[in-house]
Order: sequence, then C-alpha cells, then structure tokens
Amino acid sequence: MFDGQIPAFNMPMGPGSQDESEDGEVLNYMPMPKEMASYDMPVLPDEAEVSDLPELRQLLDTLLIHLRQFEQNGESQQLDLKQWPKKSTELLSQILGEGEVSILVDQGQLAQRMGAQNAVCEPDSMSEQDVVSKWQIQETVLAGVWRIQSLNAQGEMLVDMIEVASIPQQVISTAFDSAELPDLNTWFNDKPVDVMNAPMVLIELRDQAARVIDEGTDKQKFPHVVNLSLLPVSPRDLDYIQQMLGVGPVTILSRGYGNCRITATHLPNTWWVQYYNSGDQLILNTVEVCAIPEVALAAKEDIEDSIERLIEIQQAYQAEPEED
Repeated sequence: MFDGQIPAFNMPMGPGSQDESEDGEVLNYMPMPKEMASYDMPVLPDEAEVSDLPELRQLLDTLLIHLRQFEQNGESQQLDLKQWPKKSTELLSQILGEGEVSILVDQGQLAQRMGAQNAVCEPDSMSEQDVVSKWQIQETVLAGVWRIQSLNAQGEMLVDMIEVASIPQQVISTAFDSAELPDLNTWFNDKPVDVMNAPMVLIELRDQAARVIDEGTDKQKFPHVVNLSLLPVSPRDLDYIQQMLGVGPVTILSRGYGNCRITATHLPNTWWVQYYNSGDQLILNTVEVCAIPEVALAAKEDIEDSIERLIEIQQAYQAEPEED
C-alpha cells in the first residue's frame, strides 16, 4: 500500500549537477524579488510649528477646496506656491511627502525636435533664464495631488505649484507635441535584413495611432495594447521597433512592487509601458496607443481617498478649545 512517501534516488541535484546541452544553454531561472517599495507615512511637523503659520492652514484649506472642485467637475486645479511664504511651503512639502509616481518632461528635447524657431513656444523677447528646460513632477502621498516644478537650463526654478488632476496638464500638452505619423512608403527604407517581424508591429501601431487621431482620444474606450513579451520578436526586432518609435519628451515612473516605466514615443498617442520586478528585470514589455496609460492616472477613488486623508491631516492640527 502506498504510504505517501516518495523515495529519494541517489542522484545529483542543483546547479551544475546536470550535463550542459549541446548548444551550451543552461536552465536559468529569474531570481525572485527580495525587496519592494512600500508606503512611508510622511513625518508631520510639530503642532507648534503649524500654529505659528496661519498661511499653512490656509494652504491646506485651499488644497481641500481644489480637491473637492476636481471631484465635482473633473477640471484640473492649480495652486501657485511661489505666492506663499517659503516656510509655509516647506512645511507643506513635508506634510504631503512623495507618492509613487514621478514624471520628467524634457522641454529641451522637445525644442530640438521642433526646431529652434518653435523651441518652447515662448516670445522672442524672453531671455534664456525665463525659458523652461525641464518640468519635474512628483505625485504626493495624496493621489491626484502633484507637485510641479520647472527649471531653466541653468537649473533655476521658474515655476513651483501644486496641481490637482488625474495627470498634470503639462504632460498631456507636451507628450506628443512634436509627434507625427510617418509615411509608410519610406518608413522602412533602411530596414536591416535581419529584422523580420518588427515592421508588422510598427504598421499595426501606426494604424491605431492614425485611428485615434481621426476619432479623438475622448472616444477611445480602451487602449490598444501590443504585448511584445508574447510576440515572436527577436532582440534585433525589439531594437528596431525602439529605434523607429523613438523617445519622446515625457517619462513616467510608477513605483510599487517593482517599477512601471512609461515613455512617450515620436508616434502620436503611443507609449512604451514596461514593467520591471524589484530586481530591475523586465517582466512585461508592452506598447499602448492611448492618450495616457491608465496605470499613471489617479482614479476617482484615489481623489476620494485623498480628500479623506487631507481632512485627517487638518484635524490633527485643529486647535483644541481652552479649558476655563
């Protein structure tokens, strides 16, 4: 009668115990993730610091108003921090902390692609110190609340503000400002002979990008996703796809259990969306045709949670009534 025990055979096991195959390939497992990014509650300022700064309370009140307005009408709300005392904005930064999503908008790269005459769409009378080179955008611990700073070529800050939105307007307006549909008659003229399946993928992406332009992104219910991890494409095909799509001015990084890196391309409304594990190994490689990939957007539920959390922060600093 079988007792449930499997007999152990006297045979070698583990790495290096088996003969190598004729082609030299060995079984290679992807290492398991060992670490993950987790939420860290920001260290809130002492109540004494806040009580001496009524402007900080006004900032929190204004931010709550903006959150509620965005929840009601879906229109982005902006708060210029350069108009407020420096000490208050510093403590506000401490309270809001840093969330999971970071965005870099490289205005300099956009200027090079569009040409010097249309560099940043600013008046000719503006000096170099007034021209934005980069936008650095960081989501706070309140999802849908973004800290936005712009820098000139010298690294000096020109803009410092908070925007309440699913994604900042600067990302939407800049991502594909210089993107254009390529001519299929000439797009693959210089294709290397060892590239096999890449042109079919590129034609599909171009057709979808053209359809989105014709119909409008607001009428697109679902993004068109091409999962390159499941397609029979060689490393040379992938290199060629990346070369033909190019790299646009917007890069988005969403952290969590691993990373999601989102990069705009030179094809309208077309994004690289790549998922990495905590060991920084690529585990899912996709291209999406849409206005903004959903993984980067703050959802309606996120805004509701942010309102609740901001109210809790305000309550923590409410002055207690004095005892008689």
